[in-house]
Amino acid sequence: MKKYIVAMLSLCFSILYAGEADPQFFVFTIKNRILTGKQFESARTPVVKNSLQKDIFIVDITAEFLGKESINLPIPPQAEKLKLFDCVFDLPPSDVTVYIQTFPLVEISKPWYHFSKNESQCALLLIYFDQPQSEFHAQLVYRGKSGKEIWTNSKRFNCKISPEKQIICNDKSCNIFFIKEGDLYINLETTGKYYKYLKKSTFCISLPFKFK
Repeated sequence: MKKYIVAMLSLCFSILYAGEADPQFFVFTIKNRILTGKQFESARTPVVKNSLQKDIFIVDITAEFLGKESINLPIPPQAEKLKLFDCVFDLPPSDVTVYIQTFPLVEISKPWYHFSKNESQCALLLIYFDQPQSEFHAQLVYRGKSGKEIWTNSKRFNCKISPEKQIICNDKSCNIFFIKEGDLYINLETTGKYYKYLKKSTFCISLPFKFK
């Protein structure tokens, strides 16, 4: 009887905590065409499925109470793009180390009795550097979600770092990066789709090195 109760409780917890993984709890690295990921949510663990559709390597991540899969995926040689949390990135050369980080921006959650839409937005950044870190390339994708509806907007940046640690982008009108005390920062800005707001935030990009 006790085993039955424990099994039923485990099943209930699994159903309760299963669902879409939240991008903001993950950081990823690509090195030697292997995608590795770390999750910072303690209540649930990631369950990962992947597939190759034409030249797009699709990684689908859900989070479950009893999930056991780690994120350590070889990227097929045929893949030229990566689809992660509905965001599509061009895969860079295999001889560089790639960093992927998510930045939370907006979370609007209405009570069910308001009959109003929820809306969340975040931004996913893929970035890699040349040696000796005097230039970097970045892909930024804004991801919005309301119920089952998901929308994205992507931008690309090719930037040089001057000896004075000033960043010069290919498009000077939208230089959103800057270096402060050896760390690289990004300025993000988004507007609402269903609500009127202008959200501006600054984040420090997590990197395993500093700019000296």
